[in-house]
Amino acid sequence: ALVFAQHQLDDDVERVGFLQDVLAPRLLDVRMYDKPRPEDFFGAAQWAAMAKVQGTKVRGNWCNPGNIQVLMNHSKLGEYLRSSGMLERYELFVFTRSDLLHVLPFPSTADMLAVLGPLDVITQAG
Repeated sequence: ALVFAQHQLDDDVERVGFLQDVLAPRLLDVRMYDKPRPEDFFGAAQWAAMAKVQGTKVRGNWCNPGNIQVLMNHSKLGEYLRSSGMLERYELFVFTRSDLLHVLPFPSTADMLAVLGPLDVITQAG
């Protein structure tokens, strides 16, 4: 397990500490990073251009504050996975949120690898 968390709220360190305790036997690493600001992440000019479409009704529009935060977090996670060498060491990654309740266990690694190709991604809706 890897805990890769954004630091934004006053109790984030406490929450990550709880995850460290629960996941200790399987924990590979814990990383916390400050919540990025879109204008710093993308550059002020690019963010201004992106922000112009935030209020539009474009289907699939990812240019809103919540979705932009998800994109920035995924980018930071991708940088970490590349720089840590984890992409070379592991065949399968399951990304989830600490506030998401899983009512069914995940399929085994063998089962997932039997049906997924090397570039496949499964995601939840909503």
